[in-house]
Amino acid sequence: MNEHTGMYGVPSFFPTPREVVLKMLEKVTIEPGDNVIEPSAGMGHIARVIEELYLESPVYCIEKDPLLRAYLLAEGHALIWDDIFTWSGQMLYRHAWNNGVDVIVANPPFSNNYQDIDHFCRYWELLNYGSQIVCLVHAYSAYSPSSNPAYKPNIFWNWCEKVGIRREMLPANSFAFGEFATQADIAMIWGTKR
Repeated sequence: MNEHTGMYGVPSFFPTPREVVLKMLEKVTIEPGDNVIEPSAGMGHIARVIEELYLESPVYCIEKDPLLRAYLLAEGHALIWDDIFTWSGQMLYRHAWNNGVDVIVANPPFSNNYQDIDHFCRYWELLNYGSQIVCLVHAYSAYSPSSNPAYKPNIFWNWCEKVGIRREMLPANSFAFGEFATQADIAMIWGTKR
């Protein structure tokens, strides 16, 4: 897959439509006081919906792009770090942290050699045992079998089946009418770390 330029010229930035966020939230249970992370937060589309629906659960954002980080801060989101691959629980800004990650709700970048798989695996590392995740991935990463055992999606799905990750294709054109449209076929994957 080639890297696609998304909204504002940010690579692979396609904001998550509200209807997709609501569908994602059906796959997790957020309890009052749970620490919820939106990594690769973009402009906080996922965080905004969670904040509306779960007033007693803090939502923390991580975002690598400086333009999008500035937007998150200006909008009052709890931005805690700039790169999910270097974050280990520390705070970049003013927010207090306790008890680790309870729920991750994510729409990571898809392009550049299945980086959605790399992101999902990093998110999984950060979860507490008993914590939940729901994440969007490109259909190629979720439903692209090959006879080659070294094929990255095959390796990923063999591991996913072992740890109990489930998957579901989103309806065609789920992002076609979003804030910045894409025709990509997208799957949703979710599970609980045991």
